[in-house]
Amino acid sequence: MGNRGAHNPLNRVCFELFCAVNLVVSAFCSLLIRLFDLLIILSAKNRTPDPCHHYQRAYTTRYRAKKRVVYYFWVTSLLCMLIVPTVGFVTTAGLFTTFISFSYLDEGDEVS
Repeated sequence: MGNRGAHNPLNRVCFELFCAVNLVVSAFCSLLIRLFDLLIILSAKNRTPDPCHHYQRAYTTRYRAKKRVVYYFWVTSLLCMLIVPTVGFVTTAGLFTTFISFSYLDEGDEVS
């Protein structure tokens, strides 16, 4: 009596249908991920510095120097956060540092 559904043909059909759907979905997801990776790789192959381009500006010497300054600014801010470990100060300093970082790295002054 405790083994009622073990030999039910409907259970077998449902299991096989589930396996088939799982196989199709996993194949589709794998294909989608490979296509996305291919598009990302093809778009990021060009590493020539161009201050007017949206991602190639990251390869310019000026932008790298700016990123270095932002790095030191974050390190200084984090050290201040460790010195004054209150919630208000850490939140305010984190938001302020984020704002200053984005403002400093803004591409507005890169284009001439």
